[in-house]
Amino acid sequence: SRWDSSMYYIEKALAYSSQNNIFSSLARANFKKGQILWEIKDNLNAKLCFRNAIEISSKYGRIDIEMKAHQYLSQCLEEERTFKWSKYHFDQYTLLKDSLNKRKNNLLILDMALSYDVDKKERRIKILQAEAELNRMHYQLIALLALLLIMISFWSFRGIILARRRKD
Repeated sequence: SRWDSSMYYIEKALAYSSQNNIFSSLARANFKKGQILWEIKDNLNAKLCFRNAIEISSKYGRIDIEMKAHQYLSQCLEEERTFKWSKYHFDQYTLLKDSLNKRKNNLLILDMALSYDVDKKERRIKILQAEAELNRMHYQLIALLALLLIMISFWSFRGIILARRRKD
């Protein structure tokens, strides 16, 4: 059938992931195998694969795989008219989807808060730099005025001294 090569590679992935304890890949391969089996109407084995995927992914924190496995398992059970368990797995799917969306929203809020704080700090840095430049220019102006005052005083005293010498 058209799924033979896919099943071959999925079985290879299952064997490799199992031998090397790569649990995330093992959960994903079980899920993919379940999808293929469901597609070819082998619901009994598909349910087994979806349950394996749920068990492994829930143990190792792969909510995305667990969520999709619950969704597909719910559809398998619905086709078999096992509505009680179909509803249970659909509720689990919904619960995980809401949890995942809540996590994503919390991360977005955190990211927005951090970027706001960064922008706020960058603006504060620019203001402080402008104030520092203004203070530097202020000190330069004071030094220039003091130098100008000294020069005027010097020329004034020089003028007074020259005027006295001429009188004498």
